[in-house]
Amino acid sequence: MLQFGMRQFGFGRRPRGGGFNLAQLANAVAIYEPWDLTSLFQEVTGETQVSANNDPCHLILDKSQMGGKTGAAFRASQPELVTNGGFDTDLSGWTLSQTATAGVPTWDAGSMKMNSDGTGFSRADQELTTVANVPNIIEVNTSGANIRVKIGASQGAGTFYDNSAVSAGVTYIVVTPTGTSTWVRFEDGSGTANSVLSVSSKAIPGNHFALLSGNPLYQTASGLHWIYGDGVDDALQALFIISQPWWRVSAIEQLSWTVNERIFGGGNANAGVLYQKTSTPLLGHWSGAALGAADEAPLTTPVVVEEFLSGASSTIGIDNNAPVTGNAGTTVPGGITLFASDTGGLISNARFYGGAMGSGSLPSNIAQAKVLLASKAGVAL
Repeated sequence: MLQFGMRQFGFGRRPRGGGFNLAQLANAVAIYEPWDLTSLFQEVTGETQVSANNDPCHLILDKSQMGGKTGAAFRASQPELVTNGGFDTDLSGWTLSQTATAGVPTWDAGSMKMNSDGTGFSRADQELTTVANVPNIIEVNTSGANIRVKIGASQGAGTFYDNSAVSAGVTYIVVTPTGTSTWVRFEDGSGTANSVLSVSSKAIPGNHFALLSGNPLYQTASGLHWIYGDGVDDALQALFIISQPWWRVSAIEQLSWTVNERIFGGGNANAGVLYQKTSTPLLGHWSGAALGAADEAPLTTPVVVEEFLSGASSTIGIDNNAPVTGNAGTTVPGGITLFASDTGGLISNARFYGGAMGSGSLPSNIAQAKVLLASKAGVAL
């Protein structure tokens, strides 16, 4: 039994929280759920979904606009941006071309066959109508490992992505267009038999965590899932605008303790900071002034942290203990950095089990969110 008899480890226990999900929190602007592997990717460009313990985790999708769906289910529900990406009966919708003595791509039983002779290039282009500054996940399925994929702001450009040889099979590519016109190009000059089996593009709005430095890992044990920061150089960052008042609720675990190291930093400012304060194992908040929590977050023990930022009326609390109220300052954070400061320093050794951040007053159902996050960290409130 842990501190004050209020919490106990819940391994093997039935998770509590009913049918509640973090998407039910009012005015959430960022939701991160490491237990949904379809929202985690090994590369910042999203090529490979996380699937196994100790996989790199360089991209975490924000699920605040997914309505409680998994990342995969949300993508499936979004409008398709590619015309004829399944090549069901022909290659209509694609601009086909070649260089030198290569042939143009041809339709081949529900796929687009690239007809390179090893001298020239066989090419296919399509212009997509996109929303500026909204991330897209482009799913590409190829039968060979020699097809080059370019995604850019103009035909043939690799402004957003350029991979000279995507792996055979399914590749996920995350890009953020800067305008309403985005071009996709497939190009093969290998002279071997390669085909594009399908291509799809879906807009995925949100404030996604992307790699800032190091190699954060997805880890799992006993049915639990978390992101691991090594305390050396691991950090992820999401930049977005949020003004006070704002709130955050998260499940975290301090694995080691060094004064001033960050569990969370701001996005582009030294604010919105959850940090290791004064002496082990204290946690505090900084948004221009220091606000400290009591000694309720022992090392190697998952806890749920509730933060509310509103100048002199700010609060920070651990689990179900009474929150500390005081002045945390009024500086806006410009987003959130996981495991580090906004500039990538003061890196903590910690685990992140999930959390949410939003604008306005604390949601009325914040207690349900805390129960859910505690269960995802293997403890019970």
